[in-house]
Amino acid sequence: MHMRLVVAALMALALAVAAPAQPADPMAVAYEARTALLAPPVGAPPVIDGTVAAGEWDRACAATGFFDHATGELVVPGPVPFVAWDEGAIYVLVVTPVPTDRELAAQATERDGPVFRDDAVEVFLSPRAGEVVQYLVNSIGTLQDLRNNDATWN
Repeated sequence: MHMRLVVAALMALALAVAAPAQPADPMAVAYEARTALLAPPVGAPPVIDGTVAAGEWDRACAATGFFDHATGELVVPGPVPFVAWDEGAIYVLVVTPVPTDRELAAQATERDGPVFRDDAVEVFLSPRAGEVVQYLVNSIGTLQDLRNNDATWN
């Protein structure tokens, strides 16, 4: 079950790099793509503190080669997600390039606020058929989490 979640999350990350012009079902696209990455279990979980310590993500699976949905071109430099898991959690680190021509957009400051309007990372998980859990985090650490597009679920 963990592997299915990790594969779905990585495929969804690839789809979330650039917002499509029309609303799309990222999980349907991920399942149709039938592309898989194997994320290994970790012996010691990473510390989730906003910094990356040496060796902390060495056993994680990394993915590159994301395409811009608007142009179809390879995003260079592009984001690099790292994924690992243990019996209690799935761990995701996304290293993203920072624009040099503008400040990062980070207006949402309250949990479940409109983080999707900011420069943010989105992770989609599908723990079971028909259920999609979406996590968004902006550059200042504001979290928005939804289950089947419902921000009030938690």
